[in-house]
Amino acid sequence: MTTLVMATVTSISWLSLRREQQTFRKELEQQAEILLDSLTVTTADALYLLDADFLEEIMTRLGAERVLVAGRVYEKEGRVIAVEMHYFYILLFDKYKNKPNESK
Repeated sequence: MTTLVMATVTSISWLSLRREQQTFRKELEQQAEILLDSLTVTTADALYLLDADFLEEIMTRLGAERVLVAGRVYEKEGRVIAVEMHYFYILLFDKYKNKPNESK
């Protein structure tokens, strides 16, 4: 009987936690979509005019407010116009960049 109660409570807790994680993920995805839509509207003229200073300023502000961890803005031909990387992202990237590839 005790085992049945424990199994039931564990199952209900697991299902509840999973539902909360799915809800949280959907909310984050919606926030990211809104941010990308806002960035598209905000940077459209700057991209058309290739205003790198404005684009750098936008990227820097987003990085400073920790809205953006890392990002790049590219022109039509693929050249990078603006870059922003948060300090902790750089440390993490450097840590794993030099790690030997174990699959070889």
